[in-house]
Amino acid sequence: MGPHTQGPCENERRRVSARRRRHLTVSVLLLLVLVVSALAFGKPGSGVRVRRPAGELCVGESFRVGVRYRPKVGGKRWYRLRVWDPDERRIVARRGRARRRWRHWWLPVTKEGTYRILYRWRGKRRVFFVEARDCSPPATGLFLNLPEGGVLFNLENMSPGDTEEGCVTVGYDDGPPLSVRLFGETAGTGLADHLLLRVERGGIEEATTSATCGGFAPDTADHSGLGPGVLYEGTLAGWPGDWDAGVVDPDVWSPGDSHAYRLVVTLPEGAGNQVQGLTALQTFIWQGQE
Repeated sequence: MGPHTQGPCENERRRVSARRRRHLTVSVLLLLVLVVSALAFGKPGSGVRVRRPAGELCVGESFRVGVRYRPKVGGKRWYRLRVWDPDERRIVARRGRARRRWRHWWLPVTKEGTYRILYRWRGKRRVFFVEARDCSPPATGLFLNLPEGGVLFNLENMSPGDTEEGCVTVGYDDGPPLSVRLFGETAGTGLADHLLLRVERGGIEEATTSATCGGFAPDTADHSGLGPGVLYEGTLAGWPGDWDAGVVDPDVWSPGDSHAYRLVVTLPEGAGNQVQGLTALQTFIWQGQE
């Protein structure tokens, strides 16, 4: 099986020949940080609320921290905020009185490793961590076109019944004929069990991608008995995790082949309070083998 490499965080088309490689892999990061209500925490009886940042990001992206005050709850307004980078260098030091409206700060992710965020208020503390990784594209004959930032979804405050979609184009520019399968890695705190995922193969105008999938048309063939172009339909947690269990792309790929894929994520109408605050992080991998 080919190596598992992480998805790109750039919107440029990356193409690298791999004449000597037998196993070829590309992947795309689907970052899902979805909750039913705002990601905010506070001690009961404390009017200060703090913002929890996204748990995993790619180098080159940003995360958000912030505070606010709720007068109806009452209590002292004072807070302290500290942020350290992966080298344990303090990059943010804030203190003051929280306001009624959210006050946010966006912080760039400039290096791999763990960013540590510490809030203090009313004698209490809350610590969060952001894991940053290099999402550079692999050296392979398969290539991806992605939306700006390289992440198909980065959603917050998704409500029951909401549906989001994103598209990606995968092509093959050099090498022997390949069989391609789709799989990936699922992480998070349990939201993947509740989210529904549909993956369709087709074409898209000018081989471009966008967050709204403008111009996408599914294949007319019913590849899996689920409808025209549909390769998978089920929960996000049910998405296969390795090559052996992977979703088989219906064709053998040759140099010059290219296909578009639409990924549709839905939080069902019946999702209840049990999903509040849960997160999901999903990496999708397209892997080719001779």
